[in-house]
Amino acid sequence: MEKKESTAADKIKRLKKQLYSKNFKDKALSASLKKKEYDVSEEWEDAGEKKQSSPNTGGKRTSGKKIILAVSISFFLVALGVAWYVIKSGANVFSLDKVMVNITAPASIGGGEPFTVDVRIKNDNETKIASADLVVEFPVGAYERFDSEEALTKTRIPLGAIDAGGIAEKSIPLVLFGSVNEEKEIRFSLEVRFEGSSATLSKEYPYSILLTSSPVGLSISLPKEVSIDQEFEIRIGVDSNTKNVLKNILLKVDYPSGFTLSGSEPKQMEGQRGVWLIGDLNELERREIVLRGKLSGQEGAKKAFVVSVGSRKKDDKNEIGTVYSTITGETVLTQPFLGLSIVVNGDESAGEYVAKSRQAIRFDILWKNNLQTKITNGEMDVKLIGDIINEMSVSADRKGFYRSLDDTIVWNPRTGLNEFSIIEPGSSGKMSFTLQSLPLVDKYGRVFKNPQIDVEVSAFGDRVTDVGSSERLSSSVSKRVKIETNLDVVPRAVYYVGPFKNTGPLPPVADTETTYTIIFSLTNTSNKVVNAEVRTSLPSYMRWMGNVSPKDEKVEFDEVGGEVVWKAGEVGVGTGYIYPPREVAFQVAFTPSVSQAKEIVPLTGDIFLTGRDTFTNTTVSVSKQPITTNLFTDPLFSQDQAGVEIK
Repeated sequence: MEKKESTAADKIKRLKKQLYSKNFKDKALSASLKKKEYDVSEEWEDAGEKKQSSPNTGGKRTSGKKIILAVSISFFLVALGVAWYVIKSGANVFSLDKVMVNITAPASIGGGEPFTVDVRIKNDNETKIASADLVVEFPVGAYERFDSEEALTKTRIPLGAIDAGGIAEKSIPLVLFGSVNEEKEIRFSLEVRFEGSSATLSKEYPYSILLTSSPVGLSISLPKEVSIDQEFEIRIGVDSNTKNVLKNILLKVDYPSGFTLSGSEPKQMEGQRGVWLIGDLNELERREIVLRGKLSGQEGAKKAFVVSVGSRKKDDKNEIGTVYSTITGETVLTQPFLGLSIVVNGDESAGEYVAKSRQAIRFDILWKNNLQTKITNGEMDVKLIGDIINEMSVSADRKGFYRSLDDTIVWNPRTGLNEFSIIEPGSSGKMSFTLQSLPLVDKYGRVFKNPQIDVEVSAFGDRVTDVGSSERLSSSVSKRVKIETNLDVVPRAVYYVGPFKNTGPLPPVADTETTYTIIFSLTNTSNKVVNAEVRTSLPSYMRWMGNVSPKDEKVEFDEVGGEVVWKAGEVGVGTGYIYPPREVAFQVAFTPSVSQAKEIVPLTGDIFLTGRDTFTNTTVSVSKQPITTNLFTDPLFSQDQAGVEIK
């Protein structure tokens, strides 16, 4: 035991000496790095046999590598065989990249000029294309021909089968309309299905064309900023850019929300909002449309007016068939420094006011300082426009001065209105004036046609800016007053004169029939009247005889109610003044009763005249007293023939 312990101690000492020696060499490490060779069997061995023959795990690693190597070699050989087969047999291998699409069209063209887009498709695949479709998406303003009404949007063109190496071609006639320098993109898509495949492949081919001109040029002019609820003007120019006559041209304006049209020159089509009939536009001809209106909305809001022009649609005369050009004009709503509004005879509603001839008209101008700062040197000018104004009737309150030289009423500190020297923030007030119109027919027999009075109010004032400089501000508002025409009917009865021969005793005798001729005469001054009608009724003791003159006048009689209606229709300007009056006559029979003895008896009921004034768009109505047996308009009649007598 002691000898073993001594030997163990000596071994430890030797090991320490070796560890600290410069020539120490780890035999175990050296042994692990030695090259070892293993025998790889060419066949699988039974797990039990392998375990017996291999005392370590080296055999398992060798078998895994062998399997991977064998699979890789097999896959490579199979792939090589498939490739050889494809090359030799020409099997179905195809790609959409080998389908060449060539589009030939102008890079730029004038709007309205016809051209052709040629599409050429070549199949460079070794495989046949079983079916092909060309899908074309057109831009706005694309048409097949210049005179086409139906705009092109999207179409699918079947091309059928295309053999390997084959070519398909398609020509598409086209006309493009739009604004100058507008780029139009046509999107082509090719959809193909190759033979032997159920999959449909597609690819897009966009093509852009620049428009260098338009057959119709559009321009729009309006203020960059518009005060809320203040009238402003829009000017639209329409120019022919072609040597051809453009037929049946329509112009359409899409108004923004909050816009109210107060008038236009020329007028828009009746019953159509924002549509004007331009008609035929000759070579290089120019037309202009002027609109007046107001915008409501929030301060800072942008408002856009979209104007389109084109040919009139054949099956809808109020719509554009082919749009030649479109333009957009924008403005921004601002708060006026001085809020202005005009009240006419207590009517605060927007739009035109309709007054009777020679009626006293009162205008109240309401104003308010909308700024957070003072306004100094304030002034208000009211311009009166219209030949129908009676200058002698103009009267302004609160020291307003009427300057008859230019028909302007002025309020400012120099006229004595000290209130306008300094206008405090939020302060408000009212200026008023009155006037009358002249008679619609002057003393020389001349007629004022479509008479109107325009009142244009302009306010001015100075404001000190943030940098200390003075800025002159202005606001404006306007109002139009249209004068209604004087439409009238003069009813009368005659016996001895007129288109019919009357019979029976005069004065009329009880229980004996006497006939009379009733005559209605229509007169009209200033504005055309349509749908004019005169109505009356015959009392129970009167008889309708059915005689009417002229015979082409539409006079109807209701046997049940006894009503007589003359449908006169249109009554022109100056009828009865510069032209003869419109007249109709019809014959009635009167059989008086003894109870009417010594009385002047009504031959008709009350007489009512109505018609629509086309200038003011109002209904004019007139009523007259019944016609009686007192025939004072018959030159051969005597007063003692008026009353009923008894036999």
